[in-house]
Amino acid sequence: MDFLDETGTRYQLTEAVEAPAAAQKAPVWPWVVGGLALAGGLAWMASSSHWKVNPIRGEEIENSLEYFYPETASGRLRPQRGERIFRSRGPSGSIGFIGDKDGRMIPIEAQYLSLTEGNIFTPQKIDSLVEEASKREILVYPGYGDVSLESDGHLHGHMRDGNHRVSAAIELGAPIVWILLSDSTKQQLDEAGLGHVHGAYHKSLSKLYKAIRKAQKAHGAPLFQWKVPSKIRVSPSEFDDLVAAESQMIDLDRSLDMAYKNRLKSMGFLKKPYFSEAEQLQRAATFDRMRINELREEHGREWVFENVLFSKESEVIRILLQERNALVERLHTLRTNAGLDPRTEHVDPTTKKVFRRF
Repeated sequence: MDFLDETGTRYQLTEAVEAPAAAQKAPVWPWVVGGLALAGGLAWMASSSHWKVNPIRGEEIENSLEYFYPETASGRLRPQRGERIFRSRGPSGSIGFIGDKDGRMIPIEAQYLSLTEGNIFTPQKIDSLVEEASKREILVYPGYGDVSLESDGHLHGHMRDGNHRVSAAIELGAPIVWILLSDSTKQQLDEAGLGHVHGAYHKSLSKLYKAIRKAQKAHGAPLFQWKVPSKIRVSPSEFDDLVAAESQMIDLDRSLDMAYKNRLKSMGFLKKPYFSEAEQLQRAATFDRMRINELREEHGREWVFENVLFSKESEVIRILLQERNALVERLHTLRTNAGLDPRTEHVDPTTKKVFRRF
């Protein structure tokens, strides 16, 4: 809480903790500061803390590092387990960015950084960082941004968050500023590593991946590693069993899709909300369930049970689902034995390569 006197002096009440006394202290009631009585009164707290008065002139508090970055100003911000400091040093001062050691901290040359237009920009925040960093190294968390590769081979960072921290490092004259790789750029690189993209797009992402690692290595940073498929660790005969099971799963899914289409046609297509017949057939299993619910509302549960769930189309679906459920368990075992993640990885029976989903 702040108070102003007639001279324009601002007083800030801050809490300080004292060692508890042996005997309980009597309450201390309102006192006078600068000749003015402070209404409301301040009392000793049960924790034996009390309030002391610090004068602050004008708008100093609103423009201070304590106001914008209290953890940085107090020095409490320190690297935790799995983190380290990535320093951006300039002739006028130094800012340390606290980032993880997982390879997502990227060094970008200052002239190849761009800020996001439209973001809230407060010059006082930059000034507070620069002023303190010119006296001592300060620590902050990094901003994050998309990273791309310029035609001249330099990495370019487009900031999504952290404009003020990046701008302060640049103003201090730091030639290199550390940023956190954005989730979107990381996903693009992971897709390339997993083989989900091909052609010219894969080639451009591969160049970006190599450029990121080269820059990190040059500055002694942990290297980024894109996701790669697991390696097969079974005998040729066991691998053949896995490929055959993967192929069987594809065939079953196709048969199930056809069975849902047949039942949807026999029931009649969904009436509300409106979708064309072609749209419903593209996602037959989904619209099949929606149509059954629609018929249940129109005719009741017993009618649906007798006229839909006991139809020959429903019997085909039940048989195929039983086969598929049994195959899912078998595939889980085969994939695990082969060294794959059974939930996210499978083998393409045509190319016999491992494919990984996100």
